[in-house]
Amino acid sequence: MAGRKSFISEQTWSQVRPILRFVRDNKARLMRVLASDASQSRAWDEGSGTGGVGVRIWITEWFQISGVNRWRYGGEEIWLTSGTDTYVAKPGGLKFAANDTINNPPLPYLLNVREGSNGAQGSGWQGNSVNDSGQDYPPGFAMQPIGGGSGGVVGIKVPVTAFAKMDSLGIVRWEFEATNSDDGTCT
Repeated sequence: MAGRKSFISEQTWSQVRPILRFVRDNKARLMRVLASDASQSRAWDEGSGTGGVGVRIWITEWFQISGVNRWRYGGEEIWLTSGTDTYVAKPGGLKFAANDTINNPPLPYLLNVREGSNGAQGSGWQGNSVNDSGQDYPPGFAMQPIGGGSGGVVGIKVPVTAFAKMDSLGIVRWEFEATNSDDGTCT
């Protein structure tokens, strides 16, 4: 928006552009979905629950939020190939980064709704319904990010459906919902 005055900041535009591109590129599909099911008319609601038209994403990376069993996730848009029923990266699809320190403005990241109430490791009940401070919780185990792996790189690319939501400040956030697993080496 250089050279023009705008009531929308560059940061907001950077968050809105991927949504507008998705809607433009998928207009026919979105219209069919909306026409076939009236309940889908709330595709871009104000953040209540996970509803609306989702985008299929491969989780490819993660970045732990300091001190808690929560992560920011990165990934890429995928689609199902006809005939082989396998997922592949969608050419020109949406991109997400768990901790983008290169691009300006940074790429958006994804949040896992199930991790929203998680505390620090060993603090009790977590979003995956596991009490990690219970006497039966194996020493050496810990909650894992979606896709597992180490050093921020997933062990396996996990497909999820992500939804664009507005937060309390009107900022577009991307969310998905998946259950974390616990893993480790028994000590």
